[in-house]
Amino acid sequence: MSFETTNHILEKLKPYVDINDVDISLENTNYKGVKYKADFIMIEKNNNVAFEVTERSIIVFCFSDHSHFDNYITDENDTEYIKYAIEFLENLFTLPIRHVETYKGKKLYNEKYYFVKDNENEFFGGSWHGLFHLFNPFAKKSFKTTIWKYNADLKLFQSKGENYAV
Repeated sequence: MSFETTNHILEKLKPYVDINDVDISLENTNYKGVKYKADFIMIEKNNNVAFEVTERSIIVFCFSDHSHFDNYITDENDTEYIKYAIEFLENLFTLPIRHVETYKGKKLYNEKYYFVKDNENEFFGGSWHGLFHLFNPFAKKSFKTTIWKYNADLKLFQSKGENYAV
């Protein structure tokens, strides 16, 4: 791997994830198609759970969203962002996750994700699915809530005893 941070994160994830079963890529491409040096670790493909490490940043991908942890402003020796990324990943694999989908008519409008800690919801991300709701302002709004928990034995997120993939 290109970065020691990647090894450190993988070591911290060993209690939750089979490290021998992850896909590792040492190069990625930005939105312009330009290649750059990065460790990209795919942990669980069905739900797009992965992380990418570059020189001063970590991006954690999960479900239909992603979270950035980086150090572009402070001293380059400040590694506090790594601690936050590891904490986020540990929460992802140990805490229940509340997934709230909002529909406008029959179309998915947005999704929100929450960690459930001590019966409290801690928002950590979500996705917005476009402007289609503007075309039908009379469509009824509805919600669907699902609670997921990572099952390390099956290597997937489960909902109420059933396998669930986004």
